[in-house]
Amino acid sequence: MNQDPNHWDNPPEETSISISEMVHFLRVRAVQLFVVAIITGMISLGAGYFVRIAAPESKIASYEFAFTFDGAAEKLYPNGVPFSPQDVLAAPVLDTVYDSLHLKERIEQSDFRKIFTISQGGTSYALLHSEFEQKLSDNKLSAPERIQFEMQYRAALDALGSNSYILTGDFTNSKLCEAEIQQVITTIPTAWANFVKEVRGLASYDISVPTVADSDIIKIGDDYIFAAENLRATAQTLAVATKLLIAKPGSKIVRDTDGRKLVDLVAEIEPSYATDVLPTYLDLFRLAYEQNPERVIRIFTNRIDIGKQAVAKAKSEAEITTTAFQNYIMLSNGGDTHNDTSDGNQEKLVGGSNMPMVNLNADFIDRLIGQGVAANDLSYRQKLNDGQLRVQTSVLVVEDSLATDEWLYEQIVPKMPDIKYSQTTTTRLLAERKDTAATENAAQASYLQGGSSTLGDLPSTTPMRVQAIVVAAQNTQDRQTKFCARTQNFYDLLSKRNLNPSSILYSSPYAPFVIYTNSVSLKQILTTTVAAECLALGISLLIMATRKRQHA
Repeated sequence: MNQDPNHWDNPPEETSISISEMVHFLRVRAVQLFVVAIITGMISLGAGYFVRIAAPESKIASYEFAFTFDGAAEKLYPNGVPFSPQDVLAAPVLDTVYDSLHLKERIEQSDFRKIFTISQGGTSYALLHSEFEQKLSDNKLSAPERIQFEMQYRAALDALGSNSYILTGDFTNSKLCEAEIQQVITTIPTAWANFVKEVRGLASYDISVPTVADSDIIKIGDDYIFAAENLRATAQTLAVATKLLIAKPGSKIVRDTDGRKLVDLVAEIEPSYATDVLPTYLDLFRLAYEQNPERVIRIFTNRIDIGKQAVAKAKSEAEITTTAFQNYIMLSNGGDTHNDTSDGNQEKLVGGSNMPMVNLNADFIDRLIGQGVAANDLSYRQKLNDGQLRVQTSVLVVEDSLATDEWLYEQIVPKMPDIKYSQTTTTRLLAERKDTAATENAAQASYLQGGSSTLGDLPSTTPMRVQAIVVAAQNTQDRQTKFCARTQNFYDLLSKRNLNPSSILYSSPYAPFVIYTNSVSLKQILTTTVAAECLALGISLLIMATRKRQHA
């Protein structure tokens, strides 16, 4: 084969295409390229349409509601049982909805339990989140400005509250229509309300209303100390129960079967303690003292000693709290608590920490930090002050309890200092009371005739004075029993009115809605169409250019 010896040194010149030739080529082939683009676009859009029709369509339902019962923010039911929003999706609740709406033929029960979720949020929450998300997405924000926006966002979230929730269900794999889906998702909160009412006792407040059983009725020969304490405890618990009930919504308008209000009951209970219960309590203890003075003295001596210890402890706690509060105020104002601190380390403190006092006249970041420190300092001072008030109030409570026990002791035990209560002393005291008791028997016999019990109901061998005290105690106990029954009646009325599962436990100002979405979106179809056209045009240009070169 003959070959040019200069072939490798002088390769053939490469042909090049100028810009004008390219423009001319595209102008000549424009119609063909346009036809290719149209055909490719139609094919791609048609294929995408059929794919979208064949693709499964998702059905997502949402229902926004808020928990409105007392204690929802603290995650507690009104009766004190712990509460969780996930209780709405408990298996018994969903099973009740599944069975009541007859969904067996439309979706499997195991799948029905898995399609729901509940999350904190709501329309107000979404708007707030969107607003601050736009603010924080600004790339021009400085670090101090971003910190300020984040602080505002957290404050707005706290002010918004946390009782709004969104219940969501994915019904893609079910055969339910839109109306059925809306019925299902609105029935779930109602089923939850009925469930917690029946199973967890939600339709009742965490208030203890006392009751008096037949076995509690005071009789001759009972343990009078136990009877007296039981009577007093019943009256005190009753007073607390009515005080809590009257603070509930609707307490001023509900009426019992006799048409009386709760305030009328309170007006009867309050004076009955001083005029009815307390005198009976003292009389029963005096009977117990006549039977066994050593026991009564020992009971009150121990009670008073315990009360004195409680007062001393409460005063110590109050003193510690007051000292801590004063030291904190002194430190936060730049003072000295007289601790061993060198002069070089005695800087002005903020909030009792080692942070120097910021200069509020500095730049923006210093002012921002200063505002945050001042806010925390004010919050901590308020907490210390509230704690101080609570401890001081507890001091007053234990002091009042101690004073009451001392007064009761003085009313029950005769004032005879330095007397050792031996059997001889007891006999002498009883002998001294014998003449007085005989006089009292005649005066109290008339009272027995008007009481709930009669002399014929009591042993004839019982002294007249003891019979009178027991009958009076029975009458007092009978009135307390009626008070308890009336209080229980108001308790039931208020619970039924305020804890109605269908209207009080939750509320929703919005209707449920169902969103239909396809796995193949229009955006995906358009994107695919544009990509297909670009590819088709590229291939067409390559083919046309190759043919032109071959003809040349």
